[in-house]
Amino acid sequence: MQLVMNCIKFFQDIYILMKVFSAKNILIVLISSFLNIKGLIFVNANAVEINSHLSERILPMNFRLAFMSGHVEVGIELYKLNELKMAAPHLLHPVSETHIEERKGLDKLGFKEDVFRQVSNSLDNNQTASEIDSLLLEASNNLSEMAEKIGGERKEIIRFLLKLAYEEYDLSFSENKIVNLAEYQDAWGFIKVASYHAKNISDQKVAKVVDREIKKLRKYWIKGPLPVETPVKPSTIKNAIESVLKQL
Repeated sequence: MQLVMNCIKFFQDIYILMKVFSAKNILIVLISSFLNIKGLIFVNANAVEINSHLSERILPMNFRLAFMSGHVEVGIELYKLNELKMAAPHLLHPVSETHIEERKGLDKLGFKEDVFRQVSNSLDNNQTASEIDSLLLEASNNLSEMAEKIGGERKEIIRFLLKLAYEEYDLSFSENKIVNLAEYQDAWGFIKVASYHAKNISDQKVAKVVDREIKKLRKYWIKGPLPVETPVKPSTIKNAIESVLKQL
């Protein structure tokens, strides 16, 4: 049973890596994993850290925070839209044991886990968003505060988020309809976080252009993270993302 669980976790990790890194880099990780190399393997300048247990894959902290923020922001939005069942899995990222690797080291940046647990508990108790409005705001602000502390190149974070957004959207879509709503929602969340980082690009001229292009991109989610009958095709999203990337 343990072997089966390890295999499942192995392929889950490879799936995540495929979203962000090239085939060449993934091959290096695969070979190293099978050989059980101890220590860390550094891949490219951005460096993904992989130790002897692939289950302990660690993206750079600024990427992990952006990834988690995307899930939380979509969860908060769905909560405000009174879609508590939809919001629940997204809001688990800051509190569940399943996603503990995402949060590694964030406590040093002022991560307020208790706030996110209160949000999760409120959701479990079917409290309305209006009842915990200040709590939701505090959770969102905490993500922004950590993003400011962690720093990092905004353009690289935006590229990371946009690539993930496209991959998630593509997975959500089949035969002109949404077949995986969670992925569709994740993509919306990553685009929202990318918009936040766009506003904080040091070159204000570039910041305005990138922010404008991302706002155009967000409009393709006609009802935000809620499902629609006729979603735009992934190719449209891809073209819009490429338009943003050209400005970075």
